[in-house]
Amino acid sequence: MRILCLSVALLCVFCTASAQRKDFFKDKKHELRLSIGSVNDDGYYGYYGYYGYYSYYGYYGHYSGTRDYYGAATYSGSTKTAGVFGLSYFYHLPNTRFSFGSTISYNGFNTNYYQRSDDRKIGHFKEYNLAFTPSVRCAWIAKDWFRFYSGVGVSLYFNVTRQKVNTVANANSYLFNDTAFEQNIQVTPIGFSVGKTIFGFGEVNLGGRTGTFVGGIGYRF
Repeated sequence: MRILCLSVALLCVFCTASAQRKDFFKDKKHELRLSIGSVNDDGYYGYYGYYGYYSYYGYYGHYSGTRDYYGAATYSGSTKTAGVFGLSYFYHLPNTRFSFGSTISYNGFNTNYYQRSDDRKIGHFKEYNLAFTPSVRCAWIAKDWFRFYSGVGVSLYFNVTRQKVNTVANANSYLFNDTAFEQNIQVTPIGFSVGKTIFGFGEVNLGGRTGTFVGGIGYRF
């Protein structure tokens, strides 16, 4: 939360200092965007193993004395995803370089478990995220056809995890289902758009759930 407050304060100071009297958003106050981005969920980059996955933040899943035994006899396949899909609306405040709005985003990814001896599939791991991310942006460069901006926000999201693994001996199955409501601060150090009424855009996000590297198209009205 301290990082979010500091980021907002810095945006206010720099944007106020650099603002011009010209109203860049007089005729185009509203903005809609469709985007696709790379997944930035911790679980996507974790190492999947029997009874859970291991990420930079520790081991997630069910602890068991047999974990190492079964882990040696199994392996996980490649993690698959279609990326992060987003729909955004922003409103440009007249006579300022500020805009505020929110993004609704969704992503899902999955991987399968296999038995090492015969490459037989014995289970899967799936995770889904549905996020709502209110945020504020400041345009450092605000031309009719080009805008360069930074922003801060908070992703409020539902995280759904589904895991099923059969034992090597096929005697029992391990099931893990979890649904949680979480939040994550998002900072956008770099973002840009090119075009007027219809435009293309790209941005880099740290944290949040709208994607790390994001691109798409938008419409101003």
